[in-house]
Amino acid sequence: MKLKRDFPGMFDVAKGILILVVILGHQNGFFYSTLQVNHPVMVLPWLGGQYDVVIMGLFFIMAGYTSHPEKNLKGYLKKSGRAMLLPYFYTMATLLLIRIVWDICMGTFDISIICSIFGGFLYGNCVPGFQLFGRFPAESVGTAWFLLALFWSGLFQQLLLRIQKPAVRVFLLCGMTVIAVTFPDAHHIQLPWALVPGCTAVGFREIGRLLRTQKRLYQKINWSFAAVATALFVFLPLFSTAKFWSNIWQFWMLDYLQAVAAGIVLLHFYIKSGLAVARYTDSLAYIGRYSLFFFCLHNIEMLLFPWRRIYEFASMVSSVPWELIFMLMFAGRIVFSVAGCHFIIWIGSKLKKSGGQ
Repeated sequence: MKLKRDFPGMFDVAKGILILVVILGHQNGFFYSTLQVNHPVMVLPWLGGQYDVVIMGLFFIMAGYTSHPEKNLKGYLKKSGRAMLLPYFYTMATLLLIRIVWDICMGTFDISIICSIFGGFLYGNCVPGFQLFGRFPAESVGTAWFLLALFWSGLFQQLLLRIQKPAVRVFLLCGMTVIAVTFPDAHHIQLPWALVPGCTAVGFREIGRLLRTQKRLYQKINWSFAAVATALFVFLPLFSTAKFWSNIWQFWMLDYLQAVAAGIVLLHFYIKSGLAVARYTDSLAYIGRYSLFFFCLHNIEMLLFPWRRIYEFASMVSSVPWELIFMLMFAGRIVFSVAGCHFIIWIGSKLKKSGGQ
């Protein structure tokens, strides 16, 4: 069934698919780099994380699809802060608390490690091995950078939408994007609170808004555009390294534009496919509907779970092939996120009921 008009939750299935791809990509990277599992599949670009900019770009395009000029900027800031910044603080505070309790129970408590986690949390550090002011170690916040970038990109977009002259707005948007993409990657210079990824994401959000206002997703696809976008999507990652979260754009604006083009084509085919309303995609729609919770829960398990020890234990006590361990671990991470999501929803309903009384 092809979609003919927008409806709430139209991108839930797409978000659900992308969340699973994110988890799969992180697990693949863990097996390849940390566990040194050498297998040809591990270095495939689509599984090895080279499509990071396309995947994360799609999230920002979908966020921008529902964007519109807000009349009250103060009200928007309050709403956006509650939706993006509070989950960030809750996630990182929960992660820090669990780590403290775990280390105390295991007798491995080290105040320097806790301080490095806390420092990364306050600074919004995106990359491993970062040192505040060149002296103080700060742990990466993992996938939580996305929440900060969502907040900043939404705010910057609202400021741009307040400019009445379209030419000036486009000029400032392009200038911001070019400067952000040109800015040194986070391994060398990193501004706090994912400011640079937030700036690069504004272009994706604005593309999403234009797709909605111009009804582009419901028009016939330009096959020449689709062919070029697909070719770049398939072949460019073989030669270029592009990472949204650490602001790496090896081929500069070509990496950026191919991510935008690929995102448009993928969303176009998503709409035409009818996946958004297919009955067999209910589970994916559930994941997408609560994608924010899944991001936060995946971040906690990714940074806290002793996956290396679990893998080593499973390898030692049995002759189970790594492929089976990979699949079981992937399934376990999904089950953890689903269970955590159910728990958060249950807690939320309890708090609502108690607040209503």
